[in-house]
Amino acid sequence: MTFHRSPPGFLTYGRAWAPAALDAGCGALSRRSSGMAGSAPGCAVARSLRHARARCRGGEGMRIAPPEAVGYAPMCDDLSHGRRVERRLARWTACFLLLFLALDAGGIACRMSERAMFVRMAAGAPPTPQEAATHDARRHGVELLTLAAFAGTAVLWLAWLRLAYGNLALVGSKRSRFTRRGAVGYWFIPVVNLVRPFQVMKDLWLRSESMNDRDAYDQLPAPSFLSAWWGIFLADGGLAIAVPSLLRQAGTPADLIDVTDLGIVVNLVGAVAVLLAIGVVRGIDRRQQCFEATLSDLPAAVQRAAHTPRLHA
Repeated sequence: MTFHRSPPGFLTYGRAWAPAALDAGCGALSRRSSGMAGSAPGCAVARSLRHARARCRGGEGMRIAPPEAVGYAPMCDDLSHGRRVERRLARWTACFLLLFLALDAGGIACRMSERAMFVRMAAGAPPTPQEAATHDARRHGVELLTLAAFAGTAVLWLAWLRLAYGNLALVGSKRSRFTRRGAVGYWFIPVVNLVRPFQVMKDLWLRSESMNDRDAYDQLPAPSFLSAWWGIFLADGGLAIAVPSLLRQAGTPADLIDVTDLGIVVNLVGAVAVLLAIGVVRGIDRRQQCFEATLSDLPAAVQRAAHTPRLHA
């Protein structure tokens, strides 16, 4: 009785099945070549078939794929595929954020033009109807484009976040604080979305930075860059909500100038938030591109199949 490590069961099964399959194939070829038995080519074919059958039964010439070629490659390919898709989504997200940044700059230009018009109004020179209509059309156009860019950026951001957070299950401890569904869903829950999304991003950043080498990251401090981005992001959102309400309450040219100045500040804060968001995406992407699959990262079933001792008489 001896113990030894054998290849996974499907490889053992393949070793037992191959001779029978070759026997069947050799038999079929022998029958097809029976009409050539009296000729030199027929004798050569028969000798070749007998030799191949003998080698197969004796175990010679068998090439069994190693475990890493059969059992391990799919997981490595999954991680490699996850990294590639994550990078592609990260780049698209960064591109849409840049588009959003350009529209923010366009919004600042529109507000500066409106401010000049309000200053003339305060000086006693009201705008002509055509000038007012032009300003309104320009502002509405920029607002619609900004809304469309925001929607596209949000979709790409959440798709990238879901994939990047899912990549954590392929490396290290394979653990994460939240599920992929929760990592996306928390952004839509009022009040909760003031805290949870930041915790999701913190967990993703720290686990990506250390290749998810431990179970808990809750006690670790958040990176200052990430905290700055989240604080400015919340400030921009709060100011953006306040501006339309103040604009409706403005009754004099001086009030309109003040609200317009606040709107310019909102656009500037938003531009900073977008630049920091691009840094967050690129930072996490850069860290996830360092992910590598090792033996410990492979499924437990594959590891057991490759290393479980088998008992043979």
